[in-house]
Amino acid sequence: MTDANAGGGQLDTAFPPPPEYYKQFTAENLAKLAEHRTVHPDTDRDNVPGELSFLVPPTIPPEDDYYIFGRRWLVQDILPTLPEQNVEQLYPEANFNRVKELKKLNTSLIFKYLELIERLSQKPEKCETDIDDIRLILINMHHLINEYRPYQARETLKLVMADQVERRDRSVQEITK
Repeated sequence: MTDANAGGGQLDTAFPPPPEYYKQFTAENLAKLAEHRTVHPDTDRDNVPGELSFLVPPTIPPEDDYYIFGRRWLVQDILPTLPEQNVEQLYPEANFNRVKELKKLNTSLIFKYLELIERLSQKPEKCETDIDDIRLILINMHHLINEYRPYQARETLKLVMADQVERRDRSVQEITK
């Protein structure tokens, strides 16, 4: 056993130890919380004594967004548009064939890649614009592909459910034989 582990450190455990506040969940504290709730029925985390605050679950945020690690997240998972992300959109706004646009972007990507290789062989210090163009094309392609994710999820769910029905039917047939 190493010195770090001898002092009670948990450096090589498979799972981290439980948080220290689990010790707050005693029968005595639960009784205190129940007594506090009889006096104050609208109990939330802000108006209970400090040692009982961990016993009250946090309230659900009423808004449509929440913050984690300083970033705002929407409750409904909506794919923001490229202009909302301050990225130039290389395909039309509406009424376009996504497959055709992906093929166009792929062709543009190949040509930009060839230009980059040619420029690297001649003037490597002047290749920043080509790299930025390739990055922009790839972001646009990635965004177009991500617009298909809800359809992909729906079709995958249909296949999984059909497979479950088929397996259950086979199980029923095996049992009834």
